[in-house]
Amino acid sequence: MAEVTISAALNIAKDSLAKRYGTPVQKNGDKARYAVVAFGRFGSSEIDYGSDLDLCFLYSENGNTTGPEKITNAEFFTRLSQRIISLISVNSRYGRAYEIDSDLRPSGKQGSLVATLNTFLEHYQDSSDVWGKLALLKSRAIASDKEFIKHVNSSISNIAYNINIPLETLIKEIDHLVSKSTKETDIENENQFSFKTSRGSLFELNYIIQLLQIMSLKRSQDIRTQNSFYIINELTKTSTVDHETISQISEIYLFYRTVLSRLRLLTESSSDTLNFDSPHINSLASSLGFSENKTFVTKIIQYHKKTREIFTGLIDKKI
Repeated sequence: MAEVTISAALNIAKDSLAKRYGTPVQKNGDKARYAVVAFGRFGSSEIDYGSDLDLCFLYSENGNTTGPEKITNAEFFTRLSQRIISLISVNSRYGRAYEIDSDLRPSGKQGSLVATLNTFLEHYQDSSDVWGKLALLKSRAIASDKEFIKHVNSSISNIAYNINIPLETLIKEIDHLVSKSTKETDIENENQFSFKTSRGSLFELNYIIQLLQIMSLKRSQDIRTQNSFYIINELTKTSTVDHETISQISEIYLFYRTVLSRLRLLTESSSDTLNFDSPHINSLASSLGFSENKTFVTKIIQYHKKTREIFTGLIDKKI
C-alpha cells in the first residue's frame, strides 16, 4: 500500500511540475532519472500500523529542464520531492496517508532534500559511520522506472554487502549504538516495556539479526536481503551460531512484532511502549492466546532477558 501511495504521489507531482518546467535533462542530453529510496521497516517490507516512512530522494545527474521556465535538475527534483512529501503527509479532511522522515539523506537533516545517485553512493562508500552502513542494508529503490530501480538497487547492494570494517570494530560500534539508544530498565518494577528504547527490545534484536547477517555474507548470497524474516530463515542454514539460538531469535522477533502491531492497532497510535496496567492489556493478551495477563507479561520479561543474553553473548564473543 505504501509503495502504491508513493508511486501515485510521484505521478501526480511530476505531471504538475512538467507543465511548468518541462522535462529534466542531463548534460549529455539524456532524460534525467529519479528514484525514491526506502529505508528501515519500509525498506525491509516490514512496516507496522502507524509506522512512518523513511525516504531518500535521488536523481541521476545534474542538468536543466526543457520547459518555458527552465530550472536546474536539482531544483526540479527538490520541488518534486517536496510535493510528494506534502501529498502523502500533510493532514487533510480525510487525514493523512503516512508521516515521512527524510533525515537519512547524504547531506543530513539540514541539507539538500535530494542528491545525485553518485553523491549518495560516495557518501555511504566513504563514510566511517557504522549506523549509516547498517541503515543501507535495509534500503531499496521503490518508485521510478524499472531500469533505474534496478540500477539503483544494484549500486546500493555493491556497497551495502561489502562492509570493509573489521568484525571486532563492527561489534564494538553496534554495542555502542545499542548502549546510546536504549536504556537499562527494570521492567518488572517500572511496569512497562518499550519495544524501541528498552534494553532487550526489538531495537536490540534488530542489531543482533544484522550482525549475524553480516557475519554470514561470505557464506550465502541468499542472505543478501532487507527482510528480517528472510534473513533469520537463511541464518538457520548458514550461521555459525547454534540452531537453538537462531530459533530463539526467530521466536522472539515474531512475538515482539506481533505484540507491537496489535498494540498499535488497539491504541490507534504509533506507540512503542506497552504499559502493563493499560486498559488494552486484556484484549492484547487474549488476542495472542494468553488466558491471563500475568502469563503474557511474564513472557515479555522472559524474552527481554533472553534477547539481552544473546546480544551480550555476541558482543563478548561467547556465541
